[in-house]
Amino acid sequence: MPARHRVAEAVAVGASVLGLLGCGGSGQQATTKPAISTPSAPEFAVREAQHEAAFATFGESASHIERAAIISEVHSYYGALADGHFERGCSLLSRQAQARVASTRGGGSNAIEHSCGKRLGEILARTIGERNERSQFTVASVKEVRLRGDKGYVVFTTVAMSAEQQALSVMREGGSWRLASAIALAITYATPAALVP
Repeated sequence: MPARHRVAEAVAVGASVLGLLGCGGSGQQATTKPAISTPSAPEFAVREAQHEAAFATFGESASHIERAAIISEVHSYYGALADGHFERGCSLLSRQAQARVASTRGGGSNAIEHSCGKRLGEILARTIGERNERSQFTVASVKEVRLRGDKGYVVFTTVAMSAEQQALSVMREGGSWRLASAIALAITYATPAALVP
């Protein structure tokens, strides 16, 4: 599968199944798979600008303490994924995110602790492929952390995709910050060569 189709599928799965910001909606699984289309170069630029604007205007910048706590959570989560410790990764997700992960492909919410890790591994295999390279899960830089009340997101890049900013949603749960999405959503992309005029 070409890289741009893998990215498009990752975005489709991340947005429709696991939720973009975890800040609204019922969190129910989508029943139809969205069509994947390859935008033209101008459409691509417009979509990228819209994504960036939406994230840049959400809430307010996190305080230094909240930013440090959220960044630490992202590093822990990605470290668990890099090592293939999917149960540990699931323990860093919010209860809602765990339930969404566990309910994909038929898992029931009463078996969250037993199926979240297995399902998370399956989701990663479908979205980023079978390769489990550490560079895909090594955070290179964090651009920003923005919050609105008890919800928000962190924008970052990884070593493997340093030109593509990604976002993970977060939420405060039980007094601690937890990841509210299991899969990062790409918000800026390296323009596919096929789209360059």
